[in-house]
Amino acid sequence: MSTKIALLLFLLHTSIGEVIIRKSKTRVLRQADPQEETQWQDAGSLPISEEAVNAGGYAAPQCEPITVPICSGAFYEYTRMPNILNHETQEEAGLEAHQFYPLIHINCSKDLHFLICSIYTPICMEGFTQSLPPCRSVCERAKSGCGPIMGYYAFTWPDRMQCDQFPELDNPEGILCMERNLSNAERVEFESLQAARETPTVVEERRATARDHAMARELEMAARASKDAGGNLEALSIAGAWLDCSCNCRHPLVPVVAKNDSQLTQISTLGFQGCALPCHSIHFQTEADQKFVDFWLWLWSLICGVSTLITMLTYLTNPSRFQYPGQPIIYLSTCYFFVSIGYILRMVVGHDGVACTTVTTLLRGESSQQRGMFTTASILQFSLSGKTACATVFLLIYYFGMASCVWWVVLTVTWFLAAGLKWGNEAISKYTQVFHFVAWVLPGVQTGVVLMLRAVDGDPVGGLCYVGATSDNHLIYFLLLPLSTYFCFGTFFLLGGFVALCNIRRVIKFQPRVGTDKLEKLMIKLGIFGLLYTVPEIVVIACLIHELRWRRVWQLGVACRCDWRGPEGSRRLPLAWNPPTPEYAIYMLKYFMSLIVGITSGFWIWSSKTVDAWKRVCRGRKPKSLRGLAAPVIEKTTANWATLNVQPPSQFSLKSIPDRMSGHGNLYGTDGDQRTNSYCPVVRAPSLEIGGSNGTGSAYANTTSVVEQNSANVNRAFVFNSGDFAATVPQRPGMY
Repeated sequence: MSTKIALLLFLLHTSIGEVIIRKSKTRVLRQADPQEETQWQDAGSLPISEEAVNAGGYAAPQCEPITVPICSGAFYEYTRMPNILNHETQEEAGLEAHQFYPLIHINCSKDLHFLICSIYTPICMEGFTQSLPPCRSVCERAKSGCGPIMGYYAFTWPDRMQCDQFPELDNPEGILCMERNLSNAERVEFESLQAARETPTVVEERRATARDHAMARELEMAARASKDAGGNLEALSIAGAWLDCSCNCRHPLVPVVAKNDSQLTQISTLGFQGCALPCHSIHFQTEADQKFVDFWLWLWSLICGVSTLITMLTYLTNPSRFQYPGQPIIYLSTCYFFVSIGYILRMVVGHDGVACTTVTTLLRGESSQQRGMFTTASILQFSLSGKTACATVFLLIYYFGMASCVWWVVLTVTWFLAAGLKWGNEAISKYTQVFHFVAWVLPGVQTGVVLMLRAVDGDPVGGLCYVGATSDNHLIYFLLLPLSTYFCFGTFFLLGGFVALCNIRRVIKFQPRVGTDKLEKLMIKLGIFGLLYTVPEIVVIACLIHELRWRRVWQLGVACRCDWRGPEGSRRLPLAWNPPTPEYAIYMLKYFMSLIVGITSGFWIWSSKTVDAWKRVCRGRKPKSLRGLAAPVIEKTTANWATLNVQPPSQFSLKSIPDRMSGHGNLYGTDGDQRTNSYCPVVRAPSLEIGGSNGTGSAYANTTSVVEQNSANVNRAFVFNSGDFAATVPQRPGMY
């Protein structure tokens, strides 16, 4: 058996270097009574030669230097033959001991090397003729580290090295044994393993049978509900066929030993208490799958980070350009920038460094569990179990992800106020502090609740630290519910603002010579940006709902071993059970859609103004301020002005200027911002002169007229013609 193990491991590890041997000391435990008859000294308990037993041990008359290469100079210098395996010479012992060299080389256990040498080349001390076998604890630690590797390749631990044949450390019989010097960390780990051996591992058969039956029915119903039935169509087409399953916390699920950790006692999967998910996905375990995940996250997180960074820097080049209602887009981009930083941090640290933790677990196999053999395994992070990288990635992705959702709602609210309620940017800006308070504090409260409830766990596919990967309740209350709520509120206000813009366009498009190009451009821009956010958000929510619906079924497909049974009852059908598995593309789509909004958030700034702003930055010139500029010169002929005046007065929007603002006109720029200009004179016309008895033309009373000075410095005023009246408004000299 050992020859087969060595041959297999040599094939797996083709490039084997020299073994790095660390010297340590052995310690001899308390003296045994030479007259005391023990199990270890019984010839029937071990394959010890009769001559060795008659000699009071297995010691040779004298010690000899160790010549076996694998043990020479490792732990001690002298041995004696025959050993406990009845090898008469070191050459014979060395041929068999060297077969364990691959296991020693891969360092599956720090105790294996010491165990092999203590068995094949036992220590020899002059004047001491008692047998000194290795302690049982040495064998158990070696088996716990190397046994799973051997079991993975369908090999078992050699019978001649079974640990129960060796004496325990400080045994009541007083039998001497050899124990390796342990470091403090190794001693603590060994003591925890010793305590874990007392953990009961037997499950009542009645409960297991009832649970297996219920899980089998659940899998069968899921297979029938699935459209493609997961490859089980032939079995499902047989009348009376049913599924017989045996479910347990089996590989790749990890049975966890709670020890004294209260958090470990709360771990459960599929109702199996103390059963954890492994570090990597139980469905996508190939190297190609894991490499593609890394490539996929690297690609989109970097693109998202660069896109949002450009958006933020563009805003800093000219902050006055971005006013409400569009300013929340800048903060939304900022949130996605930090989300991308969280993804990049996960890629730098690695999957295992962020989403995984190490716990004590049972060895595979019923016989190993009955002997209480334990080892360590890597499982998903649970309850934010102690890693700084995990906490940092969670805070960056979850907090700023939720903050981006709130800023989306704020953006749609401001659009609704501007388009639906006709609010100006100055009126909306008064609520800036309210917007910031809600957008930053509300996600902080959500994050605090998640941390207090210790709901942070690892993502087995992406290697992130997030919430909801191991708990359906956490997925519902901390992801689906807030995301759906924010999405519904944002969509409501977005549609409200869009409907208001449509109504405005419908009114003004019937009025001659009033262009709707800019309004239509704004509507198209608003609609595109709405789609660029709502579509990815819908996809993410749909992926989460799909995962919530099928995740338990996918896990049952791993935990249960099932067979199709015929209508007669126990007859097994010659049809294979195909367990349900998730689609790899769905997870990749979810990660992509979680980052695409940050990439497309720069859509609002994609214009020639952005290019001009960056040109000025590259040339080292500051952007020009629009305040304090002279009013534009407007020249209208009397004929043209009369043509304009034949339209209904309701067509025009003329701002009334009070007396105290004489000499100050209001200039409305193309961006809708109102600016005061002292170079624009005010001309007042009494309503009695203009309006007549019926008050016609009162809308033009106290109005602003822009005049120009011609090359001859002659003042010329506009003439208002409104149907049945005509009035020439004189200009006061010296006003410009």
